[in-house]
This record gives sequence, C-alpha cells and structure tokens, in this order.
Amino acid sequence: MAQDIFGRESAGYGGAFSSSKASMKFSKSEANALLVTQAQLSYGQQLSRIFELQSDKAYFIVGRVQGRGSLGTVIGPKAVSADFYKAIGDACNPETLSFNFGSGSCAGGKASRTAHGVIVENLGFQVSAQDMLINEQVAFQFSMLSAG
Repeated sequence: MAQDIFGRESAGYGGAFSSSKASMKFSKSEANALLVTQAQLSYGQQLSRIFELQSDKAYFIVGRVQGRGSLGTVIGPKAVSADFYKAIGDACNPETLSFNFGSGSCAGGKASRTAHGVIVENLGFQVSAQDMLINEQVAFQFSMLSAG
C-alpha cells in the first residue's frame, strides 16, 4: 500500500455519496411549505445511576425518552400560510417529520430517520436591513425517533 509524505498508509477509497437525494417531509401537506435551510434533532433517554452501600455494585435506572429539534427556514420565496403554523403547533394532532438520506451513493445505500409526535413550541425570526432576508427559527419537541 502506498504511503503519503508523512509516512502514513493510504486510507483507501471508501466510496462516494451525494446529498442530492436527501429530503425532509412533514406528514401534513400544509406543513411542507417551508423553505428549510437547516435542521437539527437530538434524542436522548434519562439515565440515572445508583450505588449499593453493601457492595461496589452500581445500577442503572433507565427513564423516559425525550426529543428536541429545530429548523432554520427562510420566509419569502414560498408562501407560508397560517395553516402551516396550525398544522405543526396542534398538540392534539402532532406531526411526523421524516428525513431520508441516501439513494445518491454509488452503492445505492440509504437511511432515514422519522420524528414522531412533533409539536412546535417556539417560533422566532430575524431580519437584516442589508438583504431583507427573513430567517425563521422553529423549535419543537417530539416523542419518539425511529430509524429505517
């Protein structure tokens, strides 16, 4: 195997993939009116550790799961109606938000993540006078994250 100028072995070619087939979709059509430029999700479980006094044993207590996320959007090129905010903010009818990654790789691999029970908890926006671009931040919680 070839070495580089620092004497390290070549890492080799691991394949290629493209982001051109990636997509994000809400379960309700009126919620897909956003021009999304950024998405972030985190999903975790509560984990507590207790120790036994009579020995050196430790025990884990696994609690409930919790998910949070945010979207960065641009308001302007696509019309966003009040129906959108009703659709993603309705706690009685929560959203499903699906992310599909892949199908753009040389090997044809793909992955997906779906956030279930999405409810928006906060909206904010900012605008700069120099470009009048309206950037919106949408923060949400969700109840479960599945992988496919």
